[in-house]
Amino acid sequence: MDGALKSLTLDSQFSILEVKVPEKMIEKTVEELALPDEWSVTIVTLLKERKRRSIWGVSKGYREVIGVVRPDTTLQASDRLVLFGKTQQIQDMLEAYEDHSED
Repeated sequence: MDGALKSLTLDSQFSILEVKVPEKMIEKTVEELALPDEWSVTIVTLLKERKRRSIWGVSKGYREVIGVVRPDTTLQASDRLVLFGKTQQIQDMLEAYEDHSED
């Protein structure tokens, strides 16, 4: 599960996991991916990388929590997904979306 940042194991089966958006999901909408139907995995929220410039012109990055993710939300390369589901199904989904073009 490359790209995993944080996780919370709820019991022996279910987890909440924060991951980088897999390359094959970039520029796709939440609706297009249909993760609950395809994998029984739900996107709890999305973390967006933003930049803020200080009054001195120094740029600093921060994360913005999107809240409830809309079906028309398009995923970007710098986004982080917060996923909920059975741990094995999340792992299987992430493996399916890994880029194996170099294999």
